Amino acid sequence: MISIRNISIKFNNEFILNDFSLDIPEKGAVCLFAPSGSGKTTILRLLCGLNQPTSGSVSGLEGKRLAVLFQENRLLPHLSALDNLKLVLSKERQAEAPVWLEKLGLGADAAKTPLQLSGGMNRRLAIARTLAYGGDIYLLDEPFQGLDEDTLRQTMKVVQDACKDSLLILVTHRREEAQALCDRIITLGQRPLQILSVEEIKK
Repeated sequence: MISIRNISIKFNNEFILNDFSLDIPEKGAVCLFAPSGSGKTTILRLLCGLNQPTSGSVSGLEGKRLAVLFQENRLLPHLSALDNLKLVLSKERQAEAPVWLEKLGLGADAAKTPLQLSGGMNRRLAIARTLAYGGDIYLLDEPFQGLDEDTLRQTMKVVQDACKDSLLILVTHRREEAQALCDRIITLGQRPLQILSVEEIKK
């Protein structure tokens, strides 16, 4: 279990998180759900070590491999879609790159650079790279922005299949994404935290 205990994080003398605690299971799919500015991204950055707390502690991540998708695609513009994927794969796994492009509907665009792809295609390429890298924990920050409804459904299915044996932590402000992918939805900005199963929310 990942345990966040009494975390406080301050930016510009304002608390983004103040005495925040949360337990997250080692497997399953958990959504951090809240409007913008509620600390969702801050928690993800805390988990992957990019934010350091003013006080408190995080445990349960020791020895875990993290695959992270940020809100920005962070693709290398001068490399092809295929080469952007190959960057995160070992020599032994290079052959997996075109497979992930196919899964995300980008098989015909392998030779194109991000500058030659649409915004939605770049987002799918960033998702493909994260899933190809793989891990014990997937941290996905607003992963489906810029996707049309048909592409969204197909992409969510790929993500769901890829993460089924790991822990998925999804950050979103769209309830339909949370309900489609996650077992548990944690609504931030409330004390105590509202933690509900998808079944409870549907009821």
